[in-house]
Amino acid sequence: MAKRPSYTSGSVGKILIRNSIPMVFGIGSAIAFNFIDTVFIARLGVDELAAITFTFPVVFLIFGVAMGLGQGASAVISKAYGEGDEEKVKRLTTDSLVLSLIAVAIFTSLGFLFFDEIFSLLGASDELIPHISDYMMIWFSGIIFLVVPLIGNSAIRAIGDTKVPSMIMMTAVIINLALDPLLIFGYGPFPQMGISGAAVATLIARFITLIVSFYYLTKKYDLIDFNLRNIRRCGKSWKSILEVGLPSALTNILIPIGISIIIKFVSEFGTEAVAAFGAASRVEMVTIAVFMALSSVVGPFLGQNWGAKKPKRILKALKLSYSFAIVWGLAMIAVFYLGGRVIAEFVKEEPLVVDYMIMYFRISSVGIALRGVIMIASTSFNVLGKAKVSALLSISQMFLIFIPLAMYLSVDYGLEGIFFSALISTVIVSIISYFCLRVHLKNIFIT
Repeated sequence: MAKRPSYTSGSVGKILIRNSIPMVFGIGSAIAFNFIDTVFIARLGVDELAAITFTFPVVFLIFGVAMGLGQGASAVISKAYGEGDEEKVKRLTTDSLVLSLIAVAIFTSLGFLFFDEIFSLLGASDELIPHISDYMMIWFSGIIFLVVPLIGNSAIRAIGDTKVPSMIMMTAVIINLALDPLLIFGYGPFPQMGISGAAVATLIARFITLIVSFYYLTKKYDLIDFNLRNIRRCGKSWKSILEVGLPSALTNILIPIGISIIIKFVSEFGTEAVAAFGAASRVEMVTIAVFMALSSVVGPFLGQNWGAKKPKRILKALKLSYSFAIVWGLAMIAVFYLGGRVIAEFVKEEPLVVDYMIMYFRISSVGIALRGVIMIASTSFNVLGKAKVSALLSISQMFLIFIPLAMYLSVDYGLEGIFFSALISTVIVSIISYFCLRVHLKNIFIT
């Protein structure tokens, strides 16, 4: 069993930088995974690009539930690791993986049973349903290859290793990048499968990450206990995981529903608008990969130091994280204002799609730094035992601010009004998140 790192000693800044850098590449690769699909599918046509956009809410929902369970597992595992309870770490890791298998069974069944109803409800036209079916029927069959490695990677990050999860995610994107053009367009001996080829490439890449993740969990870190446990003991682990994971998962379920409502608003402005919104959103996700990477380190860092009762290290980590978010956000404003057209034309050389994407970039980029603040605060709430606060803020942003504003502003300002609604909601919630976390930290450290 390999030596396990710790976040409870050493320079806070160096730990955050050293462990975030691998995760930037890893999470950036995971996001690029979807972006690569988007770029290649865009070459098939506007209908195919619009079809893949309609899959976003469902993909994000399932990915979000897995992320919620992963956040719950990471929070409790990192705290147990900070307390020095090795047996508890192993038990929680094993039981979180069992819980993920149950989630996989549920979502796979629902996806196959209610496919037509799901995408009709999202507003997909009869012309787009066949394209969506070609992609999602294959994607649903590989949910296990997405969920299990995600939970496993969360456990590995919780004990302080970000290099292995990063390597696993980068492996997936390299395989996907290699297979996408071969299976979509049918080069050489490979069949031309169109949009189905993107799904098959995804399934193969995810399957390989499952094998690699399982190897590290069992052979390198010995985090899985193969002995059968009684239901009460397993249930106790699930309870602690779900206290954090359930609010996070609920948020991640509701947010895609909110996104689907926004997509329906966007669809009123045409297929090109839907295609542009989907493509621009995925480009933007690449830019906020650094915040996801930082949050993936901040969570275990806070958990370990909370378990070890070291509040000063927690405060310093948050201060450094917020400072970085502001600097990165300013840099991304420059990138999108100066290079937005180049990026949009690279994705799709369709004049109207390009114009809509540029509009999105210039409005949304202003709020990138604030999205970083929200992510850092949300991660902190989850780890420090206030997952419900994090969920409430996220759900309020979508359903109490973004959607009502989009409905109102789209009447007078069209598509631009929808994009501005997203920015306004980000500004409001980032301010509330920051001050709510300050109050909570003051309370737990005084008491």
